[in-house]
Amino acid sequence: VAGNRRGFGIVTIGANVDEFHRAATESKERLGGIIQAANASMVSNGEAADRMLYQDMEQMASTLSFSTAVLIVLVIFIAIWMASYLSKKLGWLNDGFNRFSLGEKNFRFHFKYRDEITSLASTFNEMADAINNNMTELQHEVEVRRKTEQELRDIHETLEQRIAERTGELSQEVEQRRQAQAQLQHMAHHDPLTGLANRSLFNEQLQHALSLSKRSGKYGALLFFDLDKFKHINDTLGHAVGDALLVHMARILQERVRGTDTAARLGGDEFAVVMVDIEQPEWAAILAQDILDRLKKPVNLVGHDLKINSSIGIVTFPERRNEEPGNVEDIIKNADAAMYLAKSSGGMQYRFFEHRLHDKIIHTERLISELQTALDENQFRPYFQPMFHTDARAVLYLETLARWAHPEHKLLSPQVFLEPAAQSGLLAKIDLRMLDLACACASEWHEAKLSFGRISLNVSPQQLERVGFVGEVERALGRHSLPPFCLAFEVSEYVFLKNSSQSTRALKHLRDMGVQVIIDKLQAEPSALANLLEYPVDAIKIGSILTSRIGEVKIDTMISTIAAVANAVHLLVIAEGVETEEQWRFFEALHCEVIQGFHHAVPMSAEDVRHYLEEHRTDGD
Repeated sequence: VAGNRRGFGIVTIGANVDEFHRAATESKERLGGIIQAANASMVSNGEAADRMLYQDMEQMASTLSFSTAVLIVLVIFIAIWMASYLSKKLGWLNDGFNRFSLGEKNFRFHFKYRDEITSLASTFNEMADAINNNMTELQHEVEVRRKTEQELRDIHETLEQRIAERTGELSQEVEQRRQAQAQLQHMAHHDPLTGLANRSLFNEQLQHALSLSKRSGKYGALLFFDLDKFKHINDTLGHAVGDALLVHMARILQERVRGTDTAARLGGDEFAVVMVDIEQPEWAAILAQDILDRLKKPVNLVGHDLKINSSIGIVTFPERRNEEPGNVEDIIKNADAAMYLAKSSGGMQYRFFEHRLHDKIIHTERLISELQTALDENQFRPYFQPMFHTDARAVLYLETLARWAHPEHKLLSPQVFLEPAAQSGLLAKIDLRMLDLACACASEWHEAKLSFGRISLNVSPQQLERVGFVGEVERALGRHSLPPFCLAFEVSEYVFLKNSSQSTRALKHLRDMGVQVIIDKLQAEPSALANLLEYPVDAIKIGSILTSRIGEVKIDTMISTIAAVANAVHLLVIAEGVETEEQWRFFEALHCEVIQGFHHAVPMSAEDVRHYLEEHRTDGD
């Protein structure tokens, strides 16, 4: 154990403890001595090192002082060079900036090397490009705005000019509208052809006259005018002459009436004058006679010398002072009745209304009511009058004539009910009823092989103007299985002189079907006949008015001319109203051999016609 250099003893079980600790203490002491020797050596070495370090530092300080001086000189030199370089570059930059700012907008820096200064120059170049671009855009925008402002100024000036012009136009339009409204107001109350008051204003003025008469106790009067034979003048000489005649009549009325009176045109050839504040009913008669005297003087209208005839009906209100003046409707009816009395008395005169005329009005209204009943109860009967060819001894036509089998008055002729039927609008229905009845009779005769030529019926201008008229004819023929070549229509010369396209189409359609067309009761002057012959017709009937005046040189010449013209163009001429042997001989001499009238046969019922046709059978029947 004592020879163990590590200082460890071997502990054996049961060894002495103190022996063990002694060895450890000895080891500790040896270590402490070693450490102290090491510390002393280190202190000595440190001091030697410090002395060497101090010496080195002194030597280094000397060396550093020289280097520092060299560096300072070098830095100063570099600083001076850098200052000179920077000053030159900055001057270069400043010169460029000044050139650009003074307006040299295309100036740009040019350099070969890149450094901070040239970077600034490059940045300036970019900025200058941007500024130039912005300036270009700004100049463009300024130019656009300048143009826009100029356009706005131009628009403003144009608008002001247009406003001024439009203001003038509006003022003109307002004035035109005012004039148009005034004209419309005038047109609404005045007849466009004559300038007289129309029916609307006439009714207002008549009502005003009644009220004024009631308040003042003075008389008022209504004068109704109708131009005699106006229709004949209008048909034969043309509408231009007819219109000129109406205007001339209106001028006479305007010249003769007082300022407080009202002259009116009620339509067609009907005129009226409303008088107010008259002292005596005779004042109305004085005015009527004054107008008649003025009308007696011939006047030249559109190259024709004409004498205007008029019939005047007069009603004064009230009939006696301090009585009620009546109402508008009754006064108009009474004036109309008085006018028809003047016309039926020969015309060119005036008549005052009388109470017996009132009875006639009541009778007419009752007839109108009974006419509707007659249609509903089939009270109309067809009568027929032959148109006989004296040379061929054959019936060419059977004219259909309406008769009214009145339950109280037996058989009434058209002279009784024609005017009320026309006034009530029932005439068209009566015409169609007669067409159906005539076709039924003709169908029976046709089946019985009786030769009657054609049945003929009068057709009014109003019927021909209706679009559905031809269709109604076709249906009537179809209902009775009657061929169209068994039918003819008699048409007034007025239809052709009126020159209506609808009427012309209807007649052409009928003729294309096989229906014949006859000009009825021709009274036109020979000069107007040429115009009539241009239309689709098959025969001409010389009216009974001309026939009754045979023996007068002018009438004989007129009939002879008409017959000669018709024969020259191969139109059949029919003489109506032949009642004497002398009349028949006159027509025979003109080679007008078809006659109709009492000289040959009176109108007959359907049953009598059948006997007549059987008696006049020809060899071919």
